[in-house]
Amino acid sequence: MIYDVEFNSAGQVPSSGILAAGKIADERGFGTLWKGESNSRDPAALLPAVAAMTKKIRIGPAVMHIHARTAVETAIYSATLDELSQGRFVLGLGCANVNLAGWHGLQGDHPLTRTEEYITIFRKVIAREKLNVQGKYYSSKNFRLEFEPYRARVPIILASLGPKMAKLAGRMCEGVMMNMADPGRIKFVASNMEEGAKEAGRDPADLEVVAKVRVSVNEDIEKAKNALKKVVTFYSLAPHYRDMLTQMGLPKEVERIQETYKASGFKAAAKTVTDEMLEKIPIVPATSMKELRQGVKKYDTSGATSIVIAYVPSTEQSAEETIRFVKSW
Repeated sequence: MIYDVEFNSAGQVPSSGILAAGKIADERGFGTLWKGESNSRDPAALLPAVAAMTKKIRIGPAVMHIHARTAVETAIYSATLDELSQGRFVLGLGCANVNLAGWHGLQGDHPLTRTEEYITIFRKVIAREKLNVQGKYYSSKNFRLEFEPYRARVPIILASLGPKMAKLAGRMCEGVMMNMADPGRIKFVASNMEEGAKEAGRDPADLEVVAKVRVSVNEDIEKAKNALKKVVTFYSLAPHYRDMLTQMGLPKEVERIQETYKASGFKAAAKTVTDEMLEKIPIVPATSMKELRQGVKKYDTSGATSIVIAYVPSTEQSAEETIRFVKSW
């Protein structure tokens, strides 16, 4: 099993801490370093710095959202960072949701069509074609990349929660990435990606299945659990994720979180997350690294080709705690 690492999805760790942890992650043999994009620190700024100070580890956003940047700009950025890292860049890409689209004053409807058009433009830019694309949602005319990319095809790992997006990944991308998916869901999404690949005449064995597991380590297990319960609360309130968690057998739990949030706010909602709920989703609180490794092991047979260990700090010393985790891996 390949283990990746992700830092700072919720913005706790300062930029200097991410860079320090990234250098250690390279030395410790992690496969890919991922940095989330939402309303926290920008992966577009941090990943080039990580690339410059590492040698082997792949680097990528997890994920860049199609609503935040044009396909042309994302392709220019990707080709540049792939050159800087000498072929170590991988684009984690996703359509996100209507809430995030609204941050940018955009619509989040028709995610499948939008994503397919976005990838089409992206691929043409990397191939140095002169663009003349007029889609339903995205278009580009008369653009051509000035330099020869380091690689003719920059890999895309597409964020996929459901079957349609997974099939699109199989047809057009190099793999799928899943967040908050239990082993059963991972296998379901992977099978749909494989179906899409076969329909396009591609070999599914060439594609990646990337699954994220959030973890936290503290000698006081309740502190580790509480840090992770905030994550569960956030995703139970988010469009698409709340639906997926419901489909994974947690309808009552998700409903309770939503109702408590509406009545009393986020902190109160987080207190309703039970230990039993943590056990049913990719969340691993632990008192030691040995215990953490044992908790992650059950995902080794989930059908994933790599597991993203997404560390969630449980103390105010977020950078020191994250660095300590990476050193101990």
